[in-house]
Amino acid sequence: MAMVMGNGFQEGRTLLFDHLHRQSTKSEGLQTYPEAVVNAHEDFTHLIMGSSAAKVEIVYGRHVQKRILKIMKCSLLPLWDRFKGIFLVLVHECNFHNADQEFRFRKVIIFATHPQRFFAESKGSTIAVRQDLMIEVARHLGALEVDFDPEYYQAQNWRSKVPSVYELANLKAEKMTKGMTNDVTNDVTNDTNNDTKEETKGMTEFLSLQDAEDGVLAVKPEQPDILRSRVGEWHQYFEKFPHSNATTRQLLPAAIEATKLAISKNSTDWHHPSQFPRPVREWLKGQKDVLFYYGTVSSSTDIDIAFKKCSELQQNYASQQRKSQQKKDYQLRNMLLQLMLMQEKKLDSVTGVHEELVFNRLDGSTVETVCPCGDYMVIDTDPRFSCAQPGAYVVKERRGCRKPECNAKRRGQQQTMKPVSKQLQSVKNDKSNLRATRQNPIEGLYHAALRPPGVGPSRPTVVNQWCSRCKEKTELRSQKAHCQGNIYVDNDARWTLGTSRPLYVSRAVRCDRCPGGGRLVPVDVSIPFISSRQLTQFVSLFGNYDHLVVAALLDDWPSCSGEPRE
Repeated sequence: MAMVMGNGFQEGRTLLFDHLHRQSTKSEGLQTYPEAVVNAHEDFTHLIMGSSAAKVEIVYGRHVQKRILKIMKCSLLPLWDRFKGIFLVLVHECNFHNADQEFRFRKVIIFATHPQRFFAESKGSTIAVRQDLMIEVARHLGALEVDFDPEYYQAQNWRSKVPSVYELANLKAEKMTKGMTNDVTNDVTNDTNNDTKEETKGMTEFLSLQDAEDGVLAVKPEQPDILRSRVGEWHQYFEKFPHSNATTRQLLPAAIEATKLAISKNSTDWHHPSQFPRPVREWLKGQKDVLFYYGTVSSSTDIDIAFKKCSELQQNYASQQRKSQQKKDYQLRNMLLQLMLMQEKKLDSVTGVHEELVFNRLDGSTVETVCPCGDYMVIDTDPRFSCAQPGAYVVKERRGCRKPECNAKRRGQQQTMKPVSKQLQSVKNDKSNLRATRQNPIEGLYHAALRPPGVGPSRPTVVNQWCSRCKEKTELRSQKAHCQGNIYVDNDARWTLGTSRPLYVSRAVRCDRCPGGGRLVPVDVSIPFISSRQLTQFVSLFGNYDHLVVAALLDDWPSCSGEPRE
């Protein structure tokens, strides 16, 4: 709509309406709606056309254009000179309920290309030039005194009128982030002695966080006289890069001591990071990808998830876990203290190089790795991850494979064991690679927007792809893995973050039948998808936002088109 109204039209004097007054994904309503429904829509449309004083109308899209020629009496008038190739559709007076027999024609219709087409058209294309000429013809016929750009479509000047999908996403991200900003009226004491003072009377209880209609997170108070505040997610208390093992070792003693001191005073339990002592907040800010990598952290409930995941795998804390399950409400500060103690014990047993650049998790998660030849597999029960590239697995080297392929290449050296899962990004175990932050949109960056296995909503683990142009005639090289005839079978389907409509991340495989290699798209047209290149660009722009914001943006992100590109 913004594209159409951006040139040759006047706000307040232009009426835009649909032929069928209900949107369809591919304008298939004329083919799929019952005849009675189509007739009801078209009767209403004819009333609009018959009542309108406009003598010139522009109709966009071939589906509606064909329908008009079929159901309405029209005459075609070809133009000449520089407007050659453009036809005026003269609509007969007899088509309308209020026909005036003294006139033969009621109005002129110009058939224009649907605006959606110009998102894929190149500058100066024949279609774009013709579109500019059509708008110029309509302007002359209507004698409109409006601003007109004769190169609006061919020079793609419409882009200045239409906000891009990135601009719209940025506006939404900023709005969500602003709504999630902690706006607590009375903060609890200062940073230096937060652990030595009782909570201020009337401190807001962070009982539940619910999404309000305007995207602002609302707080439900426990009592009527408790202050009402807009409280955001805890993401603002976490840093972009996690603490390394070396940094965590330095911070843990002070954080543990401060938490024990707060517990010994028997003061009211903590409910929000603003109430944590400074040493605890310093420790917490680097734990997002270490302890809470599974999702966002909004309340003590999310801390409890991490606590249980870690406790179940720490034998020395089995009794602590049983006691905590018996208690109806396990205090937040107690859970944090136990997490710190478990982490301290874990780090005491960790040895290795580059401890200032990597971190270990303590929830017992493992990584299945494989050698280059694919025959030798090992489960890494104590994986390490990069701090500069949060979530990237630090590969290890082993000598276990005995296959000739690996032995010939190894020449007595160890082989790099990479993750089996294609969803898990990896990085080499050397300082230059571990220090690289990958802030530019390069290969692999999109992994930050992939959802971990097992996270809802449920989506297929296997997706079939074929060429967007060739369809059943797709040709794939026989040596390519996962190929079954003309179908590429993705047995490890990757999906983006999202709470309602995750996007499938398509594989960068090309059709050998198409010149230059046609791109593959899902066979199932109902599957929304995005390319790894586009997802990489997305992450480079929005990857610094909280996962909750990223998921919401991807839920609204338009799916790639399954149609062949010109």
